[in-house]
Amino acid sequence: MQGYTIFDGPVMDDSGRYDDVKDNKDSFGYHDDLVFDEAVHRFQSAGQPFLGYITTHSTHSPWMPPDYFESHFEKPYGVFEYTDWAIRGFFRKMREAGLLDDTIVVITADHTSLPVRDLSHFDRMNIPLIIYRKGKPGKVVKTIGSQVDILPTVLGLAGLDVPYASMGRDLLRAPRDSGFAASVYNGHAFWHEGDVILQDWLGEDAAPRLFERRPPPGKQGDIAKSRPGLAGDLQYRLRAYYQAGRTLSLEDRIFPSSMD
Repeated sequence: MQGYTIFDGPVMDDSGRYDDVKDNKDSFGYHDDLVFDEAVHRFQSAGQPFLGYITTHSTHSPWMPPDYFESHFEKPYGVFEYTDWAIRGFFRKMREAGLLDDTIVVITADHTSLPVRDLSHFDRMNIPLIIYRKGKPGKVVKTIGSQVDILPTVLGLAGLDVPYASMGRDLLRAPRDSGFAASVYNGHAFWHEGDVILQDWLGEDAAPRLFERRPPPGKQGDIAKSRPGLAGDLQYRLRAYYQAGRTLSLEDRIFPSSMD
């Protein structure tokens, strides 16, 4: 698939490397620390440069760490402790293998799924983006972004000034604004900007809804009627952004590469 060498449950089964590990899987597949171990094993034999993509699942329901991990917390908090432990082990093994010297590591998620409280559509989109590169001092960038910003941000960290067909912007070089992001969830589209979030239904005539990002306690409600100009502007930006993304996704079919 697009030049990727894929390792998954069946491939890990065939390797036999985890046959002696008791409770090596849950209902989704191998536990996170074993997937990280397999990733490092394969990265060591990968050609340079390489792109590795790892999907983990232990922080998904049923939020159960493996039996061999002794947690200090009750369910579901124990699985968060386990995931921290697994990520720490991944970095240690990468360092021991000499793979952290010139590698950019990106850690993020598709959505949040905290099992300890009910989440609104907005809360589910509130995820971290953690980027590590050896020698870069730590800093916190407090801006709104999304997964489409990862590509230009990594290109900037790598010092590559190259053309690319993608949405997004380099979050480390972006103007000092509050940022923006678009997301689509369960048929709803959202535009996050500044202190508000617009909710829209793409392709439908329903009026957009506008919400404060951090409303006073007990006062979460639609404020679109009181700020119609802002709601209209953000709806326009959301739909334009979405349409541009769809056009880019069809780029190879619209403008075939001369190199093919």
